[in-house]
Amino acid sequence: MEIHPLTHLSTDSVINTFQEAFSDYAVSFGNNEIREMLRRRGYNPELSFGAFENGSVIAFILNGTGLFDNRMCAYDCGTGTLPGYRGKGIAGQLFSASLPVLREAGISHYVLEVLRSNGPAISLYRRQGFDTTAEYDCFKADKRELRLSGQPQGTTEIVADGIGIVETLDTMCEFRPSWQNSIASIRRGADSLVILSARFNGETAGCCVFDPFTGDIARLIVAPHLRRRGIGSAMMDEAVRQIRCETVKMLNVSSDCTSLHRFLEAINLPEALPQFEMRLTL
Repeated sequence: MEIHPLTHLSTDSVINTFQEAFSDYAVSFGNNEIREMLRRRGYNPELSFGAFENGSVIAFILNGTGLFDNRMCAYDCGTGTLPGYRGKGIAGQLFSASLPVLREAGISHYVLEVLRSNGPAISLYRRQGFDTTAEYDCFKADKRELRLSGQPQGTTEIVADGIGIVETLDTMCEFRPSWQNSIASIRRGADSLVILSARFNGETAGCCVFDPFTGDIARLIVAPHLRRRGIGSAMMDEAVRQIRCETVKMLNVSSDCTSLHRFLEAINLPEALPQFEMRLTL
């Protein structure tokens, strides 16, 4: 077995290997969803690594890189091992080989998310020195099951907007967004995302960012003093109208953000699989 960066592998090859490694995972991914996920999360082949046997990838760590919390970070977009090679410690060997390279590249922190139910992966990361830094809940439903029929109070306008409105309202978010929902991630995927802003009686009231092809709601922000007036529901109603798939999901909502949890419960967007954010200082 040899460990090398993934610089010579095409994105299609990476996606096919990802699909094979995650074929029995609790969450399924389509090829286009994986491609967009890698783009938004800053996938960097030069700092991603594969374990090769007879020229074929049998395990991998796909890393994104960029600024996060004002630090140069790497983000684990996906660590996987093909089913026939599990239980042999290959993922641990990949981490051991990759961490010095990340340090040498100027990466100061390594960030990842892992399902709270995935005990083996959590144990692996803890052995590598990762600590839990956040707890997230994820939400998912068929869009036909959402309750969004209420009319907002006052005069509410929902219009298409740009990244500037998200940057302006970012401080109104009640928790630090995860890597995949950060401003940097939204910038990387801006050409495939829809950004809406809301005005309430002429005042900027909120914004919503979503992917119309995957149903992923990356941001939903309503100004604190304008909440409980139907503005969030109005933005979600327009988002659902534009989403082309059958499923709506919102990933990585901080477990202690009670206001957003209450809102999602009210519109019948139930909790799915919860996650930990884990971080390693390099």
